[in-house]
Amino acid sequence: MKTIQSRLTIAYLLFGAAIASLGYTAFKNYKNQSDVHTQLGLGYKVEENIAKIKKGRSVKRARRELKALRPSMQPEARALAVSDIITAINRGSQGRINKSIRYFENVEAEFKRVSYKNLDVLKKNVEYYTVISITLFITLYLWAFIYLRKSVFYPIKRISKKMKDFLVDKYTYHFSVPPDNEIGELQNSFNSMAQKVLTQMDELQALDNAKSEFLSIASHELRTPMTSIKGSLGLLQSGVTENLNDASLNLLNIAEAETDRLIRLINDILDLSKIEARMLNFDPSWMNIKHVIIMTLESLDGLAKAANVHLVKVDLNDIYAPVDQDRIQQVLTNLISNAVKYSPDDGNVFVGMSFTNNGQLKISIKDEGVGIAPEDQKLIFEKFRQATGKDNPLVKGTGLGLAIAKAFVEEHNGVIGVESKPGNGSEFYFTLPNWSKKMPKEDKEEVA
Repeated sequence: MKTIQSRLTIAYLLFGAAIASLGYTAFKNYKNQSDVHTQLGLGYKVEENIAKIKKGRSVKRARRELKALRPSMQPEARALAVSDIITAINRGSQGRINKSIRYFENVEAEFKRVSYKNLDVLKKNVEYYTVISITLFITLYLWAFIYLRKSVFYPIKRISKKMKDFLVDKYTYHFSVPPDNEIGELQNSFNSMAQKVLTQMDELQALDNAKSEFLSIASHELRTPMTSIKGSLGLLQSGVTENLNDASLNLLNIAEAETDRLIRLINDILDLSKIEARMLNFDPSWMNIKHVIIMTLESLDGLAKAANVHLVKVDLNDIYAPVDQDRIQQVLTNLISNAVKYSPDDGNVFVGMSFTNNGQLKISIKDEGVGIAPEDQKLIFEKFRQATGKDNPLVKGTGLGLAIAKAFVEEHNGVIGVESKPGNGSEFYFTLPNWSKKMPKEDKEEVA
């Protein structure tokens, strides 16, 4: 497998070796250039002392300086020429001094000629090798950047996008042959995970369909006997067989209440099964929402009185909207009855109409109960979930009412939600996007 790491390692080793070699060559030429300048500088100092000797001034001092300069002189011919001058001075022979000086001047002239020629070559070499080294370094940097971008950053970005698609339930995924490197291993792992997720989703979908079908069949088969049981309990309560004492009647009342609860649960499960199977029929028509709300309040008046709760109408106006009356009335019934259940004794439940910022009709139901904790406000719209807590004990119910209400509201292209703070009551609301202040003409004709 040609891994990204191995390719980068080989490239860095090759480029690094080339850059190091060129850099060393450039440094060596620079060092030689510096050495030549140093030797030229020594030559100039020797010439200054020779000028003093020719004039006969500070000869002894000049000799001492020549002795100090001689060990550093290169090449050897220059050092020997300086030694001859020092020896001639020591012997005191002016003729020999002049002869040794002329010899040094000849040697130094040749050295300067060669040195200046070499300096031009060395300078060009330093510039050449330095430019080549910098060019190679920039090339390595650009190559590494482009290679990493193409082989690492772009593939990771594509895989990241596919992962984000999975998070937002976009499961359509076209598998491709991954490259033979580390990114390919990562893509293989993601492909395996994606395939496993898709397979499990198919299995879960099949199980969910089987569950819905089972619930639908079971609920339908249970509803008939439960209706018979309720009828039988009603007959027993009426005394058709014999007069019953208070204890027996109390037991029958409990049995009938629990039977009603079971029937409601069965009906709710059947409604949810139909909603999930897209088999629940909706028959929307333009209705006066104010009249729908008033009818619902009148039907719940007995429940409110039994709980000593007051139903209060707020800002109800004649607003028309295309709705399925039975379904919207079921939503209102659920929200208002829940508000009554959670209201304190002698409390109020406010039912009103308003408009949202984006112009949708908003129907709200506000109670004066204990409120709902923030962590429960989203969960209560799920199936079989109810808001509970130390200050909010469980109220008997199916746990399906809000889930069904949510489905009904969404079928009307609306939104359902709750605003609540613990201790300050709760306000449930739902919206209807289509509405009018007047009944459309075609609907008036149908009503006539």
